Amino acid sequence: MGYKLKKSVRNVEIDDKTYQLRAGDVGILQLVLEWLKKASNIAPNDPSEVSQALDNMNKLCDDAKSIVTRAMGIEAAQELLGDGYDFASAIDLMSIISIEMTSKDNIDNLRRTATDHVKTLDTRAKVTPNVRLA
Repeated sequence: MGYKLKKSVRNVEIDDKTYQLRAGDVGILQLVLEWLKKASNIAPNDPSEVSQALDNMNKLCDDAKSIVTRAMGIEAAQELLGDGYDFASAIDLMSIISIEMTSKDNIDNLRRTATDHVKTLDTRAKVTPNVRLA
């Protein structure tokens, strides 16, 4: 018997185009939340820190491209972020990914998938008494 893995993909419309988001990859969400935290602390406190803040923004833009590539694919990352360093677009994309991945609908879908698998295991355990669930 062959198995088929369930994919947790959400269609997300951005700038009138639909992209697929790997909404079940919790590692992506963790990266996005860490990125947003760093981005929120990027503003320089005084003029002498402007150069360092710009370097940090460029680094965050590079990180955003990597995260979007993992979350939506290389084509989407290129279309949405291009080759430049548009920090505002990067913030928007990280926010969109975060909102989509933490939506009630997405969480419910993930929970439902897990629950379905537990029910399947419970059924198998009843049919095959030697199978023990931890």
